[in-house]
Amino acid sequence: MRHFFSEEDLFQILTPYDWLHRPDKECTYSFSPKPGEGFQISINYLREHKYKDRANKLIETSKNNGLPKIHNFYQLDDFVSKNGLICRMWVKKQASKFIKVSITAMNIDEHLEQVNKCLESFRIVKPNKVDHVKRWYKFGKFLEGMAAMMAVLNKSLENKCYIESVCAYTNLIDAYLRCALILKNQIKNRNKDLDIRWIYQGIDDKPISEKMTYKEAFEEGIINEKQKTTLDTLYNERNRVIHRFIISEISYFDIEDISCQHNKLFEEIWQIVKDLEDEQIALNVGMTKQVETDIKDFDYQMFIKEKLESFTLLKHSSSNYSKK
Repeated sequence: MRHFFSEEDLFQILTPYDWLHRPDKECTYSFSPKPGEGFQISINYLREHKYKDRANKLIETSKNNGLPKIHNFYQLDDFVSKNGLICRMWVKKQASKFIKVSITAMNIDEHLEQVNKCLESFRIVKPNKVDHVKRWYKFGKFLEGMAAMMAVLNKSLENKCYIESVCAYTNLIDAYLRCALILKNQIKNRNKDLDIRWIYQGIDDKPISEKMTYKEAFEEGIINEKQKTTLDTLYNERNRVIHRFIISEISYFDIEDISCQHNKLFEEIWQIVKDLEDEQIALNVGMTKQVETDIKDFDYQMFIKEKLESFTLLKHSSSNYSKK
């Protein structure tokens, strides 16, 4: 299940990974289980009398019709459209909000188990928890991106697509150094604070480039001078691959070798992150400690640990370069 958080309407929910989120109108959040089908969350505020009256009426109707109550959501009667789509809705009042959740599909039953999990996970975020939830939500997305890039890397090596593997290695090395900076600062400050600038970059945010990440990692003692020099060299080699493949004398055989060099450095950076994580566990500080969350059974500590450990699979990719 994927964690979704709305900073605007202050709620969070778990949805299936393959339910694509689609932008919708204000206070409405839509996901697509399948083409032509929809899962929708709507948030209105009870301070507006029209929503308060409507909420009370719908809840009373549900009670009178003897429909089941699921995780404090009142189920309403199904509605069938002209094209045969069935819509089922659940409503509830909570923390001055009127929440409506609906599923629209040809076959409602095939989605009910997942909808039940969604309803169970729904939480209103308390104002004093917003910053905490927002930071960890963005870090979760950061780790999802790392996992996706790992899949891209493994596929590119399997298919001997070395231009793609160079791009993937560059992304992963940069991401791992960002993780290392977060871990190092948590150890230094003996806390579990997340410096959001390393893991998220909005449209209007000042960018932190790879070169800036390398420089910071070196100054913090995370990487040594030799590793910093190698990073700078590979940065230039990567630029030859991406920007000057056609106009320079670089060959595809050269790119395979550049990919191999990235692989060796990646294993070193991976070990640095692993050592920092082990240090956090030994010192009982940082984000490997239990993290509070308003979502039942969603343990960020285990989520992060499993994500970081799963990246060890990348070490097997070195077999692609056994001839080197």
